Amino acid sequence: MPDFCAAYGCSNQRTETSKDNAVTFHRFPKEGARRQAWVQALKREGFVPKPRTLICSCHFVPDDFDRTGQTVRLREGAIPSIFNFPKHLSKRSRSRSSRTSKSAGEPYPTQQAPAREPGVSVTAVLQDHQYCLDPVTTKKKLKEYQDQIEKLRRELRNAKDRERRQRKTVRCLLQELKEKNMLTEELQQKLDFYSGRWLQTVDASPGLNICLLDMLQKRKLEDPDRFGQVCMMVDGMSIKRQMQYEAHTRTMRGLVDLGMGLDETAVAKEALVFMVVGLKGHWKLPIAFYFVSTVSPDPQKILLLNALEALHDRGIKVVCVTMDGHISNIAMCNMLGCQLKLDGHPLKTSFTHPSSGEDVHLIMDPCHMLKLARNMLKNYGSIISPSGTVKWQHIVDLNDVQEREGLHAANKITRRHVDFEGQKMKVSVAAQTLSRSVALALTALKDAGYQQFTASSATVEFIQVIDRLFDLMNSRNPRAGGFKSPLGSRNWEEMLGFMAEARSYLASLKMIDGTPLHRSRRYLSVMGFIINISSFTTMIPALLETQQYVCTYRFSQDHLELFFNSVRASGGWNNNPSVVGFTNYFRHVMVRCGINPGETGNVQAQDGTACLSAIAISSAVPADDDDDDDENDNFILPSPYDPTAGLVLDHTYLPNRFGALTENAIVYIAGFVVKCVQKKQKCEVCCSSLVSSALPSTLGDNYHLLALRNNGGLLIPSAGTVKVVRCAEQCIRRVCNVSSAACQCSEALLQRVVKAEIGSEDIFNLGNHIEETQDGIDNHHYNLISHILAAFYKLRQHHIAKLHTIQLQSKSLRRKLCKVVLFQGY
Repeated sequence: MPDFCAAYGCSNQRTETSKDNAVTFHRFPKEGARRQAWVQALKREGFVPKPRTLICSCHFVPDDFDRTGQTVRLREGAIPSIFNFPKHLSKRSRSRSSRTSKSAGEPYPTQQAPAREPGVSVTAVLQDHQYCLDPVTTKKKLKEYQDQIEKLRRELRNAKDRERRQRKTVRCLLQELKEKNMLTEELQQKLDFYSGRWLQTVDASPGLNICLLDMLQKRKLEDPDRFGQVCMMVDGMSIKRQMQYEAHTRTMRGLVDLGMGLDETAVAKEALVFMVVGLKGHWKLPIAFYFVSTVSPDPQKILLLNALEALHDRGIKVVCVTMDGHISNIAMCNMLGCQLKLDGHPLKTSFTHPSSGEDVHLIMDPCHMLKLARNMLKNYGSIISPSGTVKWQHIVDLNDVQEREGLHAANKITRRHVDFEGQKMKVSVAAQTLSRSVALALTALKDAGYQQFTASSATVEFIQVIDRLFDLMNSRNPRAGGFKSPLGSRNWEEMLGFMAEARSYLASLKMIDGTPLHRSRRYLSVMGFIINISSFTTMIPALLETQQYVCTYRFSQDHLELFFNSVRASGGWNNNPSVVGFTNYFRHVMVRCGINPGETGNVQAQDGTACLSAIAISSAVPADDDDDDDENDNFILPSPYDPTAGLVLDHTYLPNRFGALTENAIVYIAGFVVKCVQKKQKCEVCCSSLVSSALPSTLGDNYHLLALRNNGGLLIPSAGTVKVVRCAEQCIRRVCNVSSAACQCSEALLQRVVKAEIGSEDIFNLGNHIEETQDGIDNHHYNLISHILAAFYKLRQHHIAKLHTIQLQSKSLRRKLCKVVLFQGY
């Protein structure tokens, strides 16, 4: 394809077969100032040079060229100045006839150096007249002065920081009040004595916190609708076994403390925390904590009943209690009158409130139940369902196929999801394993003819049921749809029917030997969901009488887990606090001082629920920041003429077409690439050529995964777009191993190879629109290919880096030992 000169009215062009050396072509410089000078010299409105934009030698004066060597080159700082502009662009130079201008044009007289006497050296003359600077000495002194300035700046910055911190202290505040004659001397002495101990006066001793309960009662009187009904959750956190002496209380800390004034001799190992979460409004509040050695059912039952009575005395209704599947929790519920097994007796998932006599429903944390279901499937390997055998091996085979093919079928399954022992506590890993995307990928591979997925229908059904139940029990967005929508009058009948079917399905699951799964050792993997279904069936209709909808995320134990994350993060390098440390952290939480919610960990915040303060007047939660910053909106496409290594394709053993999984994944990825390109492409004709108007089901087998994943919002890529992405994938696989980070395929090389392979074939059906450009400089066909390759290359490199990172961290000893230390309590 010929390249034209970018100057106005110039018809010179460079072709691959041109041998005329009379006219040479020069690219735009890469430096900012010189590049801008060339652009201004062309006087083209809105002109932005591209990597292939050229200017011929006809627009430079002879002095701009360096002809001393064998090759004629442009001199440093040369700017084009010879143009054939029209009259309205030509500037007329007017000669100045003033006396000042004439004198300015005269040559400046130069002063000759004084003659050196014979026998006097140059060094002596320079020593006598020091008008020259020694570069070495000057540079050394400049470096010394710069170091001194930097040191002074650092000291000044530290001094300002110290001054700012001192101004915030209580003692400085008292001094300021005294200078303004706002305090008497007697009051000044008393406040000085307690100035460093104000936070210590906040009562944060183990047991029910009366201060927080009274504050919650006051909030309830002000807004009964928001603070009248709550969900209580109970869980324990491992702490360090350590004895410490507190000087200000003159007590030895580290023993079991139930807040009743009883003397204990056992060392505390866990902190048992009670928290309430409002069913309306984004607020939560830890109301009590206890230091225990082992969590046993009898004392835990007494502590729970005391908390229920204390809340009832303040007019606050506890609708349900959320807990995980620990054996002590199950035993406590049985002692309260619950029946949590299907052994011939009717299932009872509520107990009687000790004060009001109303039913308090039991909720098993959905996140823990999801992890138990995942662990059960891997441990047993296979279970029997009404539709066939559910196998963990299908998930393993899915990961193996994706690793072998180098692409994912629109799911997040990796090696860490199959071998999850080092990340067993992460909820996201379990949710991504038993997700809708995995079920669709298994279905796509089965339909594509992969033999190992022929009998995967039962596994797909099991994953879909667990995924839908988890979404239903974890809804948090009032505007969400499907099973993630909140429970309300509009969808209650539909959700009730699904929960009845899911309960029957879970109750029918069996082990290989025929034993019902709900009677096995891992019965909670299915009974946890059945218990929640029973509680929802009774509890939700009563709540819908007083509110429009119910977001089931209110019943999730994530709120308490995030509180534990905050406590661990407050310890800095030590994420396993002692009794004294936990008490201090709880005190800071009470006054919202110095503790922020954790952003990373086994559980991540899903909404804006925040802890109330014991002294704050307003509990307003700031609005979520939903601003999405698009990174790299203005990107520069690489030049295909950059000096890159050649690609040897003499012996290519890769086929022209990939397997069914890879072909479906390429089509799915191409749709996402089109979405990225359309954000940056301004030409409407080009944007429309990237997509297809046909349905994915009518375009062939390669669009099967896209048809399964599409709910109406996905883009269907055109055949030309798919062809470019497929060529790019072949190029990447020829150069590097896609499962490693040793990728030698640069973006410039990818652009060069794919453009050479596709050529000028009109794969986007642009027709005459290809040449509809200004002066023939741009080309819509090659611009589209460049944009597609740039977006695909960025996406592909992120994926290759992620796979390599997973391989590096697959045997991370630090992460594994950190969890062992954390949950063993050492």
